[in-house]
Amino acid sequence: MEKRPESGWNRRRFLSAVPCLVVGGSLVDLMQEQSENKNDGSLLSAPFTKKEEKIIKHSVMAQDILQFPGNGYSCAESSLVVGLRYLEQPESCVNAAAAFGGGIGRGDLCGLLTGGLMALGFYASVKHPERSAMKDFIRPVIDTYWKWFESMAPIHCEDLRFHCRDRDKFLRMCQRTALRLEQLMKTA
Repeated sequence: MEKRPESGWNRRRFLSAVPCLVVGGSLVDLMQEQSENKNDGSLLSAPFTKKEEKIIKHSVMAQDILQFPGNGYSCAESSLVVGLRYLEQPESCVNAAAAFGGGIGRGDLCGLLTGGLMALGFYASVKHPERSAMKDFIRPVIDTYWKWFESMAPIHCEDLRFHCRDRDKFLRMCQRTALRLEQLMKTA
């Protein structure tokens, strides 16, 4: 059975929109608004604002990440290695991210997300060497990073690949991700 592409509109959602028609709303307008609110990754790859430029210029991780993507490192490896370097951990640990590039090799979860999660895991283990304290500490940090990422872009590699064709957009995605990781490591 062939799977139909998901449009974001199912029967329940359609029927819940019907009252909008009755009270003078337009279903077409509602659908248009929903599609405009869908995050396509353009927030993560958008040009930097002047304020962002200043912050990124002074971010160790956002500057460091520029040397890795496209130089033998996947997105996941790039995110992890800048975290390892920032935390002064052995860079050889980057090999743990080798299987996560290309959306875990299947266009699934974005490597900037998964590599970032691994970097945060190392951060938690440095900050809280005792395992149960580390696990308690890391949950809200991971949740914060995941929610931030979702607010900026789709979480799946295949939904972001068109941004990666433009090197400038791709590097902005990498830098924003590295900056967010650094901010979490400084404040959490």
